[in-house]
Amino acid sequence: MQAAVKLTRDRVEATKPATARREVRDALAPGLRLVVQPSGHRSWAFRYKLGGKARKLTLGDYPAMSLDAARTAAVTARGEVLQGRDPAADKAIARAPANSVLAAFKDYDRSHLSWGRDYIDHETGDVIPAAKDKDGNTVEPAIGADTAAATRSFFLRRVLPVWGVRQAGSITRQDAVALLDTLKAFKDARRKGRTRLSHFFGWTMDRNALVTVNPAVGIAAEGSASRERALTDDELRAVWLACDQVGNFGAMVRTNDSNARPPNRSCGND
Repeated sequence: MQAAVKLTRDRVEATKPATARREVRDALAPGLRLVVQPSGHRSWAFRYKLGGKARKLTLGDYPAMSLDAARTAAVTARGEVLQGRDPAADKAIARAPANSVLAAFKDYDRSHLSWGRDYIDHETGDVIPAAKDKDGNTVEPAIGADTAAATRSFFLRRVLPVWGVRQAGSITRQDAVALLDTLKAFKDARRKGRTRLSHFFGWTMDRNALVTVNPAVGIAAEGSASRERALTDDELRAVWLACDQVGNFGAMVRTNDSNARPPNRSCGND
């Protein structure tokens, strides 16, 4: 473990990002960490143990929260821990009231995105081991790890900061359009965002009687180029001739093509 240092404003400012996330321990406030992301973003966290388990409380971003304010917050949190309280859990409960979008997302993450893998609460750092089947084997994941990570990042970065404390059932189609419109500048992000929102609300509707509408259903897929095109006469003729090689299936294709093709387009040997 890296030795603690006496943090100062100049030292905080001078701390350079690395290729991986790093934490710098403060020598004056036990448990206080300066968290430096590879992007250069800095924030404060308080680390502690409760019941033998490692816990993390996110305090705030730097420089919005100063070093002095972070130390004060860490001292306050440490006092709560000494009294047997769990400040990270208290904060999570306060931020995720029942039926909020944040609470619904945590259910979705735990039971869908992270299904078949260990679930890590993005606020408290709590880990719930992957579910096991009757033979003690880890169950098959519901979706791929990369898809789960991309979906989780979308919600953490784009959705929860805007809707987190709102009731999941209060989100309207207009709310969804307004959020998706902020993604127009990013290639294909709006279409992917619509798909992710639609699946999340559909999944939640099946499990929460208070969510009765999927606000993402029916939203136009702006910015997505159509992948449809008509075959040329030469291409149609090649398909028609190839049907001779595939028996009954070829006959079916010819029948469907004849029914769908305009009368003035011929695919035979003309």
